[in-house]
Amino acid sequence: MIVTQITDTLLMVRPAYFGFNPQTASSNFFQENDPSLTPHEIHILALQEFDQFVAVLRAAGVQVIVMEDTKDPIKYDAIFPNNWISTHQDGTIITYPMHSPMRRQERQPFIISHLMEEFGFKKLLALNLLDNLEAEEIYLEGTGSLLLDRPNKIVYACSSPRTHAAGIDKFCQITGFQQILFQAHDKNHDLIYHTNVMMALGETFVIICLESLQDPQELAQLHTSLSKPKRSDSNFDGANVFICW
Repeated sequence: MIVTQITDTLLMVRPAYFGFNPQTASSNFFQENDPSLTPHEIHILALQEFDQFVAVLRAAGVQVIVMEDTKDPIKYDAIFPNNWISTHQDGTIITYPMHSPMRRQERQPFIISHLMEEFGFKKLLALNLLDNLEAEEIYLEGTGSLLLDRPNKIVYACSSPRTHAAGIDKFCQITGFQQILFQAHDKNHDLIYHTNVMMALGETFVIICLESLQDPQELAQLHTSLSKPKRSDSNFDGANVFICW
């Protein structure tokens, strides 16, 4: 089986309540509570942007599965399902340990059931329950924390309050991925909370904010891993990768 890096099908959750989450603000320094708009106005704008984005994606030929968020309990960040769930070509669904108690409510069984019935996923791995990771306050927030080179089974991750090394170790243990762990900082020298904020990986390109890395050894390790030739049975050829250094 040729493992692909990108997909033509997306899961999107239309939020019932979108807004500022005080539980996540302490680690997400890009999040701001805008006082110029009411919470209702912010929510309406988010819905308009969501619906417009779905239309743009579908017009481009992307299959979009839209799931409606439940109104109870309130979940301000339900629009970001990639932080609690990931899907894999071998038929596995993985759920993840979340930092915010409110965000843990996003793990809705009806979404998992729909994906299993619609696409034939056969296996569910609840990483949030494995070894009591979430109860032990060991967090790993899905493909926000984990940037996956799927064909070559390499995971890139920057450590933060939402991305713990022990969680990455467990992910690699159960999936067979190899890990490259580093630290990334914002302009105020605070740890960047999610890896996908500072790095993106496509089939033939990598985008990374090098100014956020401060350790020369970590930088060299990233450059070596991203530049080396890739497996012949994948569609991701390192020799053709354009790295935005």
